Amino acid sequence: MLGSRQHARRALEAYLRQEGVTYQGGEVWCRNAAPELGDLSTPDLVLERPGGVWLWDVKGRKFPSGVKKPQYWRNWVGQEDLVALARWEARLGGRGFFVFAYEIFLNQAPVLEEHLFAFQGKEYAFIAISLGDYASHCRHLSARWQTVTMSVKAFRELARPLDELLN
Repeated sequence: MLGSRQHARRALEAYLRQEGVTYQGGEVWCRNAAPELGDLSTPDLVLERPGGVWLWDVKGRKFPSGVKKPQYWRNWVGQEDLVALARWEARLGGRGFFVFAYEIFLNQAPVLEEHLFAFQGKEYAFIAISLGDYASHCRHLSARWQTVTMSVKAFRELARPLDELLN
């Protein structure tokens, strides 16, 4: 059985194939382009777009998360992910994005129904935010887990459904 992160990434890849968007796995592409960055974690996906390379770090989340007290728009990332994506962006001259693959629960979605994608019995909403927007609006969430997050208000203002980014 796939973990939720793996399932979210596979759902995103299925969506990209359906839309005819060409992508590559980030591990091989980035290591070939910049082997000197060594052990730095790589983006999950790389897209070569007319304006340059897009580097995507995919984050699988539930929408809403939590059972007793549902939480909406969870958008935390590891500080290490923020730093690594910024280094890849600077080295490759590309644009970094966090792509949140929200698995929909409780029939409540963060986007309109036409933006949802069904994959293996689950529905997903794909929301993207640029690294620059995320980095300039994030705050520390947990010192123990070394995570950062954005306020729901800022995230909703700056993040966009993935199909809007691609078109």
